[in-house]
Amino acid sequence: MAESIKTTVVENLPENAAPGDADYIITAQKNILKKTKIAQLVNVFKEKLGINTLNTNISNLMQISSDTIKDIDVPASGSVMITFTKFKPKRGYNRVVLAHSFNNSSNGGSNYSGMFIYNTTGATDGIQVFIHNVWSSKGKVNLSLTVAYIQSYFFN
Repeated sequence: MAESIKTTVVENLPENAAPGDADYIITAQKNILKKTKIAQLVNVFKEKLGINTLNTNISNLMQISSDTIKDIDVPASGSVMITFTKFKPKRGYNRVVLAHSFNNSSNGGSNYSGMFIYNTTGATDGIQVFIHNVWSSKGKVNLSLTVAYIQSYFFN
């Protein structure tokens, strides 16, 4: 018994504006037609483009960490150096300071009272931050850093 196949011109098919993972597309291996779910095709593309490997290794590429030191005494008309020992160098990674957060703890944090950060540098024992006070009275500050460790090969 012969089968009857209804044919339709592709241009007459309705548009699928939002194909889903469970929808099928037609693929061929040599001259054998097969159906493939879009989800399967997406997984093949992810593997071929290395996206699965990148997603697996992204946490090794960059690590972000924060720390706060509170009530740092800053002398009148002087400077102080603070070392964040949490941010020591890590082999194979570059340190990048993403953000400083600085407020005056001696007056409830309402202003800086003439104190400012004038230098930040990496050191073997951590990251050093230098604070200067231009006022004739001493003060206290809270200082927070956010640091990213980014794998060194990323910069090459």
